[in-house]
Amino acid sequence: MRGVFRLVDTLTAVTTAKQLLYLAAPSGAVVEILSARVTAQDDDTSEQIMVELNRATGTVGGGDALTSKPTEEGSAAYGGSAKGGNTAITGMTPDGESDAIASGGANKLAGWEYVPLPEERATLAPDDQLVLRTVDDISAATDLTCEITFREIG
Repeated sequence: MRGVFRLVDTLTAVTTAKQLLYLAAPSGAVVEILSARVTAQDDDTSEQIMVELNRATGTVGGGDALTSKPTEEGSAAYGGSAKGGNTAITGMTPDGESDAIASGGANKLAGWEYVPLPEERATLAPDDQLVLRTVDDISAATDLTCEITFREIG
């Protein structure tokens, strides 16, 4: 479908609570969040993780520049920006847990997933910012594959 993008990155040897992915809505469009996931790629140790998908404020720093890939070949490039957390994403203050778009614990072997019904999908206003993050430290260094699928509207 035109206007749908996938932002994905694998963060290596994660042990601390951190911002995994950052997404900024373009100045002239709304972004609808379709889904988000965090899965453990290389660890077979059962452990609970707490993940949040939050709107955030502040001026983003650090992070690795990422390109959101359109899900349909021939689509225009995404009009906003995105970063991955292999290099620390700094300067952002995420909303608290009670204001999170989605939050919850999951066993890292099964992964954490947010797939809202259409009427439950959150939107970002133009110029809004979003972070996908772990809340607590992880005891065993784990490669985490993180993904946000979203639609640019406008």
